[in-house]
Formats: sequence, C-alpha cells, structure tokens
Amino acid sequence: MPYLLIRTNRQISEAEQSSLLAEASQIVATSLAKPEKYVMVGYEPTSALVFDSKPDPAVFLDLRSIGIPEPARKTIAGALAKCMVERLDVSADRVYLVMTDVPAKHWGQGETTFG
Repeated sequence: MPYLLIRTNRQISEAEQSSLLAEASQIVATSLAKPEKYVMVGYEPTSALVFDSKPDPAVFLDLRSIGIPEPARKTIAGALAKCMVERLDVSADRVYLVMTDVPAKHWGQGETTFG
C-alpha cells in the first residue's frame, strides 16, 4: 500500500528509470517494514520545475502509506534523498519529500479498502 511518486526535471534513460524505481521501492519497503509486493513507485519527468527560482535539477517526492511510524520518518527521508542524489545527480538540498499517513479506510485495492 505504500505509494511513492518521484517528480523531477532531471532527464534520465529508461534503464536508469527502471533502476531508480527498483531502488526506491526497496527503500520504501524496508523503511516501512512492508512487503515489497504492496509498494508502488511512479516516476514523472517534467521540464517545468523551479526551486529557489532556479531550473537546476530538483526532485519532489510524495510518499503515501497506511502507517508511517514517527521513528522511521528521518530514516526514510535520508535514504530516499541519498538515492535521488546518487541516481539523479541532484543536490540533497534540492530534494523535497512529503509523507502522508493515510487512514486504512481511505486506501483501497481492487474492490475493497484496507480498513
């Protein structure tokens, strides 16, 4: 049920995208102690992203999950930022991350919800 969306103005090849998605999926699964079979990760390249009035490479991460434990938040932030720095060649201070803890009754899969 965790979902991570990666938005960036950094263009990378399809092979690099696949590698980035696989690593990000593993980070989310491990950090949240969730089975990777429930983790979904998306990649949205964009040419229109400005941070600090500059079009330099930047990343916006949107992580949503049922249950994001407080102790895990800094670990997740650090691991995902490191991944973006290494995979997208972007400065860590140009990576934003929003984490949303979604109530189970508001998260569905197939024809039902988790709560």
